[in-house]
Amino acid sequence: MQLRITRPAVVADGGTTRQFMPGLVVTVAEATAARLLRLQAAVAVDADSPIEPETPRRRRRSADAG
Repeated sequence: MQLRITRPAVVADGGTTRQFMPGLVVTVAEATAARLLRLQAAVAVDADSPIEPETPRRRRRSADAG
């Protein structure tokens, strides 16, 4: 899948670490594409099978407890 990187991202995958910089268009495996989309660090340029990013999760604060 081809992605356009929208913000800096570092992805560790299978013993290798890749650093992506904004403005790059890269071809990555589906698992890496899913991670970059989940991090909101990329947008799909050309997708054979579109991957939907997960909904961002809100962090729970101590004031929310109780």
